[in-house]
Amino acid sequence: PLKPLTAIAEILRGRTGLDVYVDTKCALLRNVYTWPLETTYPNRIPAAINDSHIGTWGCDWEVELSQIAYHRLGDLRSLTRMREQFGAVLAKGNRFSLFHRPPDGLRAHEGQPYAETSSLLEGLRFGALRHGPSKADHTMAFLDYGRPLGHHHADFLNFGLWSKGMLMVTEMGYKYRPDWIRLWARSPLAHNLVLELGDHKAARATPTVWFTGPSLHAIEAGLPGVEGRRLLALVPIDERECYLVDLFWASAGQGVHTWALHAAGDRVDSEGLGSLEPWPDPLEPLRRARRTAVSQPFSVSWRFEQERVLRTNILDAAPSHVTLAECPSEEDFAARAFTTSGTRIENVPFPYRAKILIERAEDVSRFTAVHEPYRSVRLLDSARCVPLESGNGVAVEATFARDGSQYTDLFVQTMPGSTRKAVVGGL
Repeated sequence: PLKPLTAIAEILRGRTGLDVYVDTKCALLRNVYTWPLETTYPNRIPAAINDSHIGTWGCDWEVELSQIAYHRLGDLRSLTRMREQFGAVLAKGNRFSLFHRPPDGLRAHEGQPYAETSSLLEGLRFGALRHGPSKADHTMAFLDYGRPLGHHHADFLNFGLWSKGMLMVTEMGYKYRPDWIRLWARSPLAHNLVLELGDHKAARATPTVWFTGPSLHAIEAGLPGVEGRRLLALVPIDERECYLVDLFWASAGQGVHTWALHAAGDRVDSEGLGSLEPWPDPLEPLRRARRTAVSQPFSVSWRFEQERVLRTNILDAAPSHVTLAECPSEEDFAARAFTTSGTRIENVPFPYRAKILIERAEDVSRFTAVHEPYRSVRLLDSARCVPLESGNGVAVEATFARDGSQYTDLFVQTMPGSTRKAVVGGL
């Protein structure tokens, strides 16, 4: 729909004299042309949300969006984007360069940075939490809480994470062939969420918390009460390092809730799970599934190249069935391993990712996780749930050392919809 929209705006401007770019009634047009800037990872590739494919920046319509945003709206972030990504296209000029200017004409103007600070895009139902002074040290976590219009996707309250120079918690994108890949990528199981809520149309989803400051970046969104609600809090430890608190409440469904998470690697180890037994009947297309029952906190760590690690600490002691399995990898790997008709290409690797499923039989489930992205050495000394003195909710305590001193963070959340506030340590 973006192609016709850009043409309509130009037709109105040229034939009616109405400059829709500056008319206050058309103020949302700026968001249309600039939203991709705030969804990008530090490598300047956007999160594959809604109908985006993985790695689609640099395509024709995005060149056009950046040019319109700069030349019609004066958006200097888009000028930076054009210089970084589209220089070769703009220098040559092509049929999509509607407002082409030679490079010499752009040198007199300084651009502005983009995708550096946390941002809430309410029209897109997308929030990005960011920390770190440079691309190499940057962490970005996002929460996708649905679509207000059009067809919905089975990714309600999906979570993604970039840290330590790589995409750790991934979005699968989508590929049309073979059919089983297409059906997999469109399913809740291919995302990082509670499976029973993934296919929710989310017409009522709203952000209930949005905060950004030097010591905390947080977003909470979802459905009323505990029907389905997720809070992500990015907590800086120092200028470069941070961890995430992830609280997911769920009551929708038939009294069973399954929290799912995968990361961009197949090397995974665990602590506190005990013996995992082969599970012969995993959810398709998962493979090599192992399963166990657990009623205590535990952790799972994905290990990547260059000593990079994502450790996910599950802090609840609720009775659960935990499954570790392998799932298909992202769209860009599938595009290399299969032809456009869906035929498997010989001698081209198609890796699988390690995925965890936590299943609980409860009317109301709360999944409490702390994610630590790090290199070589853990960020936290400990992460645990602290018992409440009164009220309904959850309290998360994280401890760490920095510069010879010990620090303790305490994160308290009252149960959504509850009139009894959670109290711990007098707070």
